[in-house]
Amino acid sequence: MKAQISEAKVALLDRLPSEVITVFPLAVAVALVAIGPLLAPHQLSILNQILILGIFGMAYDLLFGYTGLMSFGHAAFFGGGTYTAVYLTAEFGLPLLVIIAAAIVLGAVLASLIGIVSLQTTGVYFSMITLAMAQLLYILTVRLGDSLGGASGLSIFDRPTTLLPIDLGDQFQFFVVTVVILLVTYLVLQRVLKSPVGDVFRAIRENEERAEMLGYNTFYYKLAALTLSGSVSAVAGVLYGLFLYFASPTFLNWTMSGDVLLQTLFGGAGTLFGPVVGAGFVVLLDEFLSPITDQWRLMVGAAFVLVVLFFPEGIVGLLTSDDRE
Repeated sequence: MKAQISEAKVALLDRLPSEVITVFPLAVAVALVAIGPLLAPHQLSILNQILILGIFGMAYDLLFGYTGLMSFGHAAFFGGGTYTAVYLTAEFGLPLLVIIAAAIVLGAVLASLIGIVSLQTTGVYFSMITLAMAQLLYILTVRLGDSLGGASGLSIFDRPTTLLPIDLGDQFQFFVVTVVILLVTYLVLQRVLKSPVGDVFRAIRENEERAEMLGYNTFYYKLAALTLSGSVSAVAGVLYGLFLYFASPTFLNWTMSGDVLLQTLFGGAGTLFGPVVGAGFVVLLDEFLSPITDQWRLMVGAAFVLVVLFFPEGIVGLLTSDDRE
């Protein structure tokens, strides 16, 4: 892992002037809301999907790109968020903010439990334990029968209400909510990464033994990174479940963890914004290639190999490489 992320790599947000860091995300959010009404319904749906998966990618990047922990079990948090959204909407009709709060708690609890066990190990062993525990949750969900829909999953016909005059059933208004959550997520994670806690995350990524010698209890910092990442992943899952009106065991399966890893590597690990770009790349590849061939995932795999070979720092890393030369 440490070899994958060079010590010479500097995060994109660290190289930007503070004024740009403050204004740029808000400008992007305003631009997204402005162009939303200009898009056809299908185009708006695709953009919404990209942004939701982008939130998931940013959460994963906090753990993988900044703390140096490669989890193969993040589907547990994302899928847990989809089930939280659909189940609480279908059974109790709770408003969106309550559902998000419940998903944050669920993601934090799941991540803490998985982290307490998996963080006793390092490297590939950590990855394998996160994978095993997530797959256990996947199997339990499939076999729970009627309570969670079993292998068929759960579905809803209406999205939850909000405490504000917002109709989530309206595609554009739901898109605006997604943009707001994306912006808040970015600003919160950016704030964490710019704090002393973020410095420790990066220190662990670069050289965990050195961080321990400096007096930091790296176990608790890694657990904090995993817990925060799990909570944000669950929020992304809430949006995805409401976006599709559906929660499926597929979202808990290892393929979902593989997809978020791919989009993070495509966009650029350790850049925070890169996984959003990576999500766009993967979703658009799916959109254009899947009507042509059933083997479109092979082409995604080929594209991934090319990116790893020629642009190991991802798309965003490539665009900023001149600054480091």
